[in-house]
This record gives sequence, structure tokens and C-alpha cells, in this order.
Amino acid sequence: MDEGGLGFRDFHAFNLALLAKQLWRLLQYPHSLLARVLKGTYYRHTNPMKVQKANNPSYGWRSLLASKEVLHKGLRKKIGNGHTTKVWEEPWLPTQPSRAPLCIDNVRDEDFRVHHLIDAQNQSWNLEILNAVITAEDIPRVTSLRVSRTGRYDSYSWDFTKSGVYSVRSGYKIAHELHSAASPNVVTEPSTTELKKAIWKLKAPRKLKHFLWQVITGYLAMAKQLKERHCANESICVRCGDENESINHTMFECPPALQCWALSDIPSSPGLFPSNSLYSNIDFLLFRAKETGVRSEKIFKDKDITPLDSLHLAVKEAESWTLAHRISEDTEGERDEQRRARHSTSIQELPAARWRCQTDASWINERDRDGMGFVLLEDDIPILFGTHGLSVAVSPLHAEAEGLLWAMQEVMRHGTRAVRFESDCEQLIKLIRDDEDWPSMASELDEIKALSAEFIEFSIAYIPRSANIRAGSLAKGGRSRVFGSPFVNCFAPSWLALDAGQEAAN
Repeated sequence: MDEGGLGFRDFHAFNLALLAKQLWRLLQYPHSLLARVLKGTYYRHTNPMKVQKANNPSYGWRSLLASKEVLHKGLRKKIGNGHTTKVWEEPWLPTQPSRAPLCIDNVRDEDFRVHHLIDAQNQSWNLEILNAVITAEDIPRVTSLRVSRTGRYDSYSWDFTKSGVYSVRSGYKIAHELHSAASPNVVTEPSTTELKKAIWKLKAPRKLKHFLWQVITGYLAMAKQLKERHCANESICVRCGDENESINHTMFECPPALQCWALSDIPSSPGLFPSNSLYSNIDFLLFRAKETGVRSEKIFKDKDITPLDSLHLAVKEAESWTLAHRISEDTEGERDEQRRARHSTSIQELPAARWRCQTDASWINERDRDGMGFVLLEDDIPILFGTHGLSVAVSPLHAEAEGLLWAMQEVMRHGTRAVRFESDCEQLIKLIRDDEDWPSMASELDEIKALSAEFIEFSIAYIPRSANIRAGSLAKGGRSRVFGSPFVNCFAPSWLALDAGQEAAN
């Protein structure tokens, strides 16, 4: 419906999206029975994304390979220990789409692995090697990736879902775009797509929206259409006797229809509305159309309905739908208020903690500098402030995770090991608490869990943004102000009180 249609799937694209799901499973679960059988037959020394052809392949394998282009569009290698990722061949940089880094020299070792770029002793990127082999523009993209300190293996992530898990829904969108690009439709007349898209967005009953869509697409059974399809011998209008009963005639030009529009509160302008153009008339009425299609009463029951009766029926149905819709909105609003009340109660009922650390991150886009900030409190008194700039983060969620990790490290360096961390990012807290499959956040979540084990007492809780103003201001300061190194001090920076006051006022 986003493109003005009824929402039916392109079966070719949908089939490719389903096949890409199976290809994704071969990558994610290489030790499954199916993956081992196919690997032994078709890609013994590589992976299914690199296979070009095979001798006498089965129909199923050929079908899987047909979906490679779909999966390739959003596939990214998520770096763990770097042992299985080839630097120059596989897509692992945080770009869109993901790609391999560019090499300084044309001569390169094809078996060069990502773990060769990592300082094994410090578990960080080896800048000396990076500067020697990778172009300067790609080095910040490499260093923005977190090096796993838990020994996690490299894995795959899908760029078009937040979790990084491939979904058929997101794959279908890519497959449809590829299919449309390969066979573009030749448009020889003005497109009605925008009109149809606007119809589906109307606040009106679904039957009315579907009726208007049929009007625009010409799928109503008028006499003219029936004759053109050899379903009738005549195209005469049964109400006024006009020789051509078209959709525009029935809706706007038939005398009873003209009287109905004249009696309504919709202004009629000679030559403007109603006109002899169906699309101009619909464009004029788009958000006020209330036609109910009473023509069927005349056709099937030989019952005449006056224009005034038609108008009263349209107004009555519109008022009934508006009333029902308002009641539904009020009910949903009451449920939202109840959910917010339960949520705020759970926040207020958090047990008191001596040591609390509030964290936040500031993210604009994947190209600009990001910021992180935290405030450590002892008995609700701030005793440590931190702000730090982050070169690049893939998403706001990644920035929040990096901010939490940095706060945990600094709090441990301060000597505090029994802390309740607080954040206004509910999704991050849910990921930490629940054991969900999120390949896009695998390294960060592993690091958080490993670091939390070093605390004597560790917990994390949600707080509303209004209670996290100081950490938020420090994060914004880390993004907008250039610091030579992270700022961590028992005294707040001079600009914090001003920024926090402005944010509270907003």
C-alpha cells in the first residue's frame, strides 16, 4: 500500500526473500546437518556467499544461489576475534552497504585476516599496522568497531533490521527493489500512484478507501467498462440515459450526482469541480470524499434514491464512523495512561542504592562525532563526572552501549564495585537482561556481561529522560566540544549547569 496498491506481494521477490532466509541460516548455523551436507557438496573450502558455480547442481541449490544478491545487499561480518574474516574480501566495515576496507598498495595478501590488525596483548586495534595497509579514510571506520575481549567468534549481521537478524520482511523489500530496477516499467501517462497512496492514508472506513481505490484504478463495473470487456451490449446510463456511463459520469457528471454535490457543503466551482477529469475530481475531494455508491440500489432493486437522500446517508455514515473511531481512540488512550502509570510506579519503587551511575549517549548520524556522559552518585550526591567524544557509532543503540561500557570502566577505575547503573535507553536494558539473538550488538553485549561480572554488585535500571539530564548534557558536550582526551573529574565542567538548565527548561 505504500506504493498505492492493495498490498499484494510480488511473488518472485517474496520467493527470493524466503530463499535468502535459508541462505542466512547456512551462514549463521554452519554446524547444522543441512549446512554440513551442502558444504561437503558445494562449498567445501569456502562459504555459500562466495560460490560462483557448481558441477551438476541440484534445483534447490540453484534456487538458493539465486537469492545471493538479496542477502549480499545487507550482509555484514561482525568482528569478534577476527580469525575467520579476510580483510580484503569480506564486508565488515560499518558503511552502507558494508564493504571491505581499501588497501594502500595494489599488492595485497589475500589471506590477510582481521586478527592481524589487532594488538593481541592489549585487545585493541594496532594503529601502526592500520596506517601501513589501510587508507586513511577507512581507519576511523575500523577503529570505531569494538574488539571482542571475550574471544567471541566472528559472525554475520543483517543491516536492515535493528537486531541484525535477517527477516523475510526486510529481505522482500530489497528483492522487490532489485526486481524493479532490473525490469523498470515504462510510464506513458501521468502516474496516479500519489493519489492512491493518499487514499490509503485517509481517516475513513476501509470499505470507502477500497472503493476510492477502485475508482482511481478503473475497476468499477460501470456500463462503459463492461461493454469494453464484452460483458454487456450497451454502455447507456440507467439513471439519465447518457450513452456512455463511465466512472466519472456516475460519480460526478450524472444529473443526480451533480445535485448531490450541489447540496453538500463542498464548494462547487464551474469548470473546476465537478469536471470531466476523474483524477482532477478525486484530487479536489481527496480528504472530504463521502460518496457511498448508492447506484447499486437502482441497478439491483430498481429503487430510486434522491440526491438529498444520498447526501443524508453519506453524512450519517461519516458521523457514525467518526464517533466509533473517537471511542476507539479514547479507549486506547486510557490504556496508554494505565501503562505509563504502571511504568512510572515501577520506576518510583526502585530500591535505594548507595552508589548509582547515570549514563547517556548523544548520537546524530553515522557520520558525525558522537558523545558519551556519566554521573556517579553516592547517596544521591554527584561525586564523579565523565564526558567523552566517540568517533563514529553505527546507531544510537550502539552509542548507548559504548557509553555504558565506558562508564563501567571508569567507575571500576574509581574503585567502586557495587553500583546500580541507570539509563534512559529501555531497549539496551532489555537486551542486557534478556538473552535475545542480536548479532548487530553481539560484541557490545558480550563485553557488558563480561565487565559486569567483575563487580561485586551490579544492576541496571531504566530512568526517564527527565531524571537523566546531567548525563545527557555531558553526552552532548562530548559530541559538540573537542576534548584531547576523556574528561573524568570529581568537579563538573563549568558548562554543565548551563546546559542542564536549558535542557530542563525545554
